[in-house]
Amino acid sequence: MDPTLLIYQGVLGAVCVATAAVTVRAWQQREEPGAAYLAVMNVGIAFWTFFTLVPTVIGPSPWSFVSLRLIIPFVTIGVFGLFAFTLEYTGRGEKLSRRALALLTLEPIVATVVALTNGYHGLMWTEAALDPTAIYGVVRTFQVGFLVHTLYSYGLLIAAVVMIGLFAVRSDFLYQKQVVAFLFAISVPWVGNILYIFTPVQYDLSQVGF
Repeated sequence: MDPTLLIYQGVLGAVCVATAAVTVRAWQQREEPGAAYLAVMNVGIAFWTFFTLVPTVIGPSPWSFVSLRLIIPFVTIGVFGLFAFTLEYTGRGEKLSRRALALLTLEPIVATVVALTNGYHGLMWTEAALDPTAIYGVVRTFQVGFLVHTLYSYGLLIAAVVMIGLFAVRSDFLYQKQVVAFLFAISVPWVGNILYIFTPVQYDLSQVGF
């Protein structure tokens, strides 16, 4: 087996374990500002990573397509959790009204339905071929639904970066160092995701960055 693939699988497995541990810890402290949304974010990342790992193990199988579809719901959960956590972390928690939360769930619901039914319409990506040489055992071509979902997710991430940046400007030096580290951590999955979607890179490292 390709040693690079083994390393990738090991990293994904480690991310699953680490995010599960953070989820438990954050939920135990859910009364603290932002902790509950931090738990939500890590639940999304843990399952996002798990369903990314599965196709690399089972190889060219129709179940690989199923696993890849299941990634989308948990990506939306992870991105929502990050955005909501950022609102609370930067002192904007009052903006998370019931109406705002309802609006923030619209795209995740639509994206989830489109992803889970992708085999019927192909709006997320084509599912035309199994390929034993591919990392995930399948060949996909991303379609308009995936691009819209990606742009929406990037929009929330950019908003989170702006809020964190403004928070850093208004904070003392200690908080500024934490914010710089946080901004760097957010930028890593962006780079990994862009490389995976728009270049020949076959490994999706987005969740590793998170």
